[in-house]
Formats: sequence, structure tokens, C-alpha cells
Amino acid sequence: MSLRDQFLKAAQVPFKDCEVNGVSVRVRAFTAQMQLDLEEVTEREAGDITFWVLENCVVDPETGERLFTDNDPAVRDLDGNAIVELANTAIELTSAENTVKN
Repeated sequence: MSLRDQFLKAAQVPFKDCEVNGVSVRVRAFTAQMQLDLEEVTEREAGDITFWVLENCVVDPETGERLFTDNDPAVRDLDGNAIVELANTAIELTSAENTVKN
């Protein structure tokens, strides 16, 4: 395995599998691009940031694909406690000193 491939494997985004009312989803930390995009997002209302985090960090645990699109209207009708819990998980993963253990 090349050094590049070793590095790419070692620098994968940390994640945590979470359950919401019996449904398993994967919450990932912010990617490098998301951290750069966050400056633009912070100009919005605080609630919009929570939705943005959910839209970008909640993925299918099997495929890694995002569950929600940008500005997905369905997100605004979800259980507020679940949204905040998942968004907080993504923020904690991003800010914590984690190692990838996939």
C-alpha cells in the first residue's frame, strides 16, 4: 500500500452509529470541505446551522450516502430532540480528538 493510500485510510472522517426510534443512522464528523463551508453557514440563523449539520452529517451506514439534500424541507418537520442530538454528535465528533477505528 502506497504512503498516499495509507494516509487516506488514516485520515478518514470519524463517525458514530446512532439509533433514532429503532432506525440506525451514521453520524459523521465534518469533512475538511464542510469545515471550510461552515464560515458561510455561520452567517445564518442558529437553527439553520443545526439543519445544515444534520443534512450534511447524517448518512446511510451501509452506503455512506447523505440521507438529506441541502435545504431539505423534510428535516424541518422532524423531532427537534432527535435533530439536536444528532447534530451535537456530529459537532462532538468534529471537535474531539478522535482516531478512526473502522
